[in-house]
Amino acid sequence: MRFCQRLNNKIDSTTTNLKEADSKMAALKPKEEEKISVTYAPQQPALLSYKGHDERIINNITIKLIIGTIEKEGANCDAIVNSINLRNYQQGSIAASIHKIGGYSYMQECCRLLQGLSVNEIGYTSGGHVGCKGIYHIPFLSSDKTLAWLSNKIKDCVTRADLQGMKSIAIPTIGAGGVGLKPDDIANQMMQIMWTFSQEKKGNLQEIHFIVRPSDSKCYTAFQQALNNLSLPRDMQQKLTETLTKSTSKRKLDQKSDYRLLFKAQCTATKVPVDIHVYHGIVNDRKTDAIVDMTAICSSHATTDDLVDIANYADKGHTLQTLRYQRSSESNHGLFQICPYGCLAGLSALLADIKARGEKSVTIPLLDIEMKAVTIDYLVDLIESFITNHLNDDNIIHCFNLVIGYQDRSTEIATWMQDKITNKAQLNWKVVQQVSIQNYGMNIYYIASNKTALTNIKSSMTRYGNTWTHHEMPDQEYCNTIKPNHWYQLALRIWSEYNTIVFRRDKTSNISIFGYETDTIRTISDICNLSKTYLTEEAHKEVQRFAAEAAQWYATIGSRRSKFETELNYEIEKNYNIYCNDKTKKIFNIDSDAKIVNYESMKIKDLASGEECSIGKSTFEDIAVPGNWEYNKKEDIVDGYYALMDVQNQHEINEISNIPELGNLTIKKLQRIQNWNLYRRYQIMKAEVTQAVNKYAPNAIVERRLFHGTASSKINAICKSGFDRDYSGTATGSIHGTGTYFGVNASTSRGYGDGLLLVRVLTGIYTQSSGRGRPNLTTIIGSQSERVHSVVDNYNSPSMYVISNDNSAYPEYILYV
Repeated sequence: MRFCQRLNNKIDSTTTNLKEADSKMAALKPKEEEKISVTYAPQQPALLSYKGHDERIINNITIKLIIGTIEKEGANCDAIVNSINLRNYQQGSIAASIHKIGGYSYMQECCRLLQGLSVNEIGYTSGGHVGCKGIYHIPFLSSDKTLAWLSNKIKDCVTRADLQGMKSIAIPTIGAGGVGLKPDDIANQMMQIMWTFSQEKKGNLQEIHFIVRPSDSKCYTAFQQALNNLSLPRDMQQKLTETLTKSTSKRKLDQKSDYRLLFKAQCTATKVPVDIHVYHGIVNDRKTDAIVDMTAICSSHATTDDLVDIANYADKGHTLQTLRYQRSSESNHGLFQICPYGCLAGLSALLADIKARGEKSVTIPLLDIEMKAVTIDYLVDLIESFITNHLNDDNIIHCFNLVIGYQDRSTEIATWMQDKITNKAQLNWKVVQQVSIQNYGMNIYYIASNKTALTNIKSSMTRYGNTWTHHEMPDQEYCNTIKPNHWYQLALRIWSEYNTIVFRRDKTSNISIFGYETDTIRTISDICNLSKTYLTEEAHKEVQRFAAEAAQWYATIGSRRSKFETELNYEIEKNYNIYCNDKTKKIFNIDSDAKIVNYESMKIKDLASGEECSIGKSTFEDIAVPGNWEYNKKEDIVDGYYALMDVQNQHEINEISNIPELGNLTIKKLQRIQNWNLYRRYQIMKAEVTQAVNKYAPNAIVERRLFHGTASSKINAICKSGFDRDYSGTATGSIHGTGTYFGVNASTSRGYGDGLLLVRVLTGIYTQSSGRGRPNLTTIIGSQSERVHSVVDNYNSPSMYVISNDNSAYPEYILYV
């Protein structure tokens, strides 16, 4: 290399310069007592925290933006990245600066170690000449000078430094000096590289410094902006938000789980082996592709008081006539709902339909009281007939799960099944799990002197024995909270556990219960206990909601704050008050011991995943007082502030009077409602609704101005205390479900009373109402638990919105028309 040859010819003449360079280098080395001591925390999940405008921490890797020169700032790091030209190692401002401080011995090492380096390789020399441990040389000036090339090499340098035990690295703003690359593009790409690296790091690298020359203000602004914009990827933010701010302990319909396999047999005559299982337990506990729900009584049989002999009902077509199919979004199984009448006669047709839908396993609950040995024989015959018709079919149903709730009856039925499979089956079956043969039941012999006496004995036994009954009970509030597509879970559990059928009639609010008298009584008790538990939980949730309005906690995930759901928020606030009274109690378990909160460090941690983040408590100082409110001094706007002001501002009067939806109504007087507590709660709810809209339906309108009509005698209570959904329907009924009603047009709302309010309403993501008297339980599409914000009378052209959260509406004006 000509450059190296010229350098060797001038060794003598550069000795003096070398000594000067070495002395400069020694002067620039930090003294031992000037070194900064940094304590690094154990590695935590990839969370991002902010340390001012020029510093971020990701996964305990500190990224700093430093104004200075590479030769000076590089001496404070273990490694430096240098940009070189393969023909001249001191060409370019970065290389020249390092050469200036490194001197002759540095250049000798470069000539010795970088010869033969290709444009796609990274060179390495020791850093002792410039005050660090090592220098990574990338031949940027010999490359095509593209951002892609630069990005790959910077990533490689950081990765090598990490694996070679470096704890810190200094990277100059390579490419920002007139080679055609834009500083904004470079900065954004560098930050993306650092984010990716933070997820993949395996070694010791803990600090990355980007060095910007003092004169390059444009480059500094670009890197500062990119650093400020650095945040967790959207999908990771959502995952962490779900993990840390949502409760993991949810109330379930089925709280009992005692699922036990009693008998198993396998048919080997088919191309794909077919299993029959007999279980004792609850249907909903079983993982399966399809569930047969025989509690969906059809309209023709719903009017009868008896549902006896349903298994022997001979109408084969009745099953398909009453079949309703739906797919569960939560457990991902197909639900086949049929009337119990004719369930055996129509089984073949039902199995054909299940197979046609591609289901490979099916679970069938058996009503214990209807089962006899001959019934089980017939059931096996039907299954064998179905198998015989599909011997060489790869897509056959290969698993039949038969479930019985009663312990004794389940063992008895399993015994009958085993006897049929072992001794009377038409196909070849292999018994995999046996049930011990037991004798159940008894024979009753009547002995009397004449036929009349026998008739009287039979009549007495029938009268005093356990009889099949039909009971109507008023619809419980708990049952109203169950979504229609979840009702079957309760019905199937009661079918399995109590041998009773429960269903809600379409035209009444009553629950019909069919079963033996003792079983019916147990079912009624169960439903009443569920309702009692629900009401207790609702009362507790009301306390939690009130606490959340008074003190809302949030988790800082990336650059965003996410609210804790109400239940967790209540636990955090309650424990925080304990901590404030006794600072020795720092750490508390919450969410049924699934999470811990450390109030000293103000962090929450999910124990299962190990994820953690910072937490904080919201204050309401950021909520601005509306600009049109009238008051003497701002200090008056505190908790409890309420005023009803006659609007005199003509501009404000004109704005309200010109709302198109007022129609032909003329405002004679306008009063502004100034209620700080209601407004503050509304703004907190608005932030929550806005967050959901941005996440699930970015084009949805968060807030609308709507009208609310009511009796003028109730206006004052609404202005002071807000809306109360518990009064839904007290005046004109609740045709679109429970909640508070708001009209798009004033004329619509005027039909509800002589008082008229103009209201700000958080309609957000809405759906069609589910009908009279029903609460809004529909979840947002794409969400697991978040409910829609309102329901409407007509989805395509709403004239009425109904909200279920009282904080989602703020009464803004009283209109006197």
